[in-house]
Amino acid sequence: MSSLYLRYFDDGTAEYHDSQHIDLTKPIPLSRKKLPIGALNKLRSLVDLPEIQQLAGSYERDDLGIFHETLEISLFRDGHVQRLFFVNFDSHREADGKRSYPEEAVRLGCMIEHLRHKVLNTKWEAEECKKLLELK
Repeated sequence: MSSLYLRYFDDGTAEYHDSQHIDLTKPIPLSRKKLPIGALNKLRSLVDLPEIQQLAGSYERDDLGIFHETLEISLFRDGHVQRLFFVNFDSHREADGKRSYPEEAVRLGCMIEHLRHKVLNTKWEAEECKKLLELK
């Protein structure tokens, strides 16, 4: 099943599918919410970093079982699209203490999760992400 995790526009409007409250016999309704301009500025600052602009392709964490969920990220830049695929994205470290993704990919994934929780108005408890993004 495909769903729109989060689509964010320059005016601060976010679109998403609320996959927590769906009826699988019907199309998932598209929801919209306007977020504060500060949230947009934080996202812009992050995606404009050279380290984020250099990310490419697919990053996968395969230690989370046989079920795979892919977070597909499309960043529109100067007439082209930077496409990233985070398979089984999780900000936590693996058992050996290493990350499955480059730190820049984790920061981007964390920011997307943070904004989604703001849109859904739900509590976000990802302490490692909060530290990485310097959020309180």
